[in-house]
Amino acid sequence: MARARPVTAPEFDDARILERPDGFYWQSKETGEELGPFRTLAEAVEDLEFSADAEPEVPDTLEEAEADLGVEGYIDPETGELEDPSLPRLADH
Repeated sequence: MARARPVTAPEFDDARILERPDGFYWQSKETGEELGPFRTLAEAVEDLEFSADAEPEVPDTLEEAEADLGVEGYIDPETGELEDPSLPRLADH
């Protein structure tokens, strides 16, 4: 019985899958970094796809980081701490 080969999407063209005696590896074409070994080709492809999704986007500014966390405008400028959420904010009224 023939097994289906996993196919990577075009967005993963910057990596390649290698088969070695101890298992499968995937290698970044940009950095040359290799990850593995994986028991099966499917596991290597799955890890490659997960790794591509897991790359965090780093905010350029403090304001962007606060917006990502949902706390923009809630930082007390005097202490640098989060404001007490139980107190009403003048800007909200």
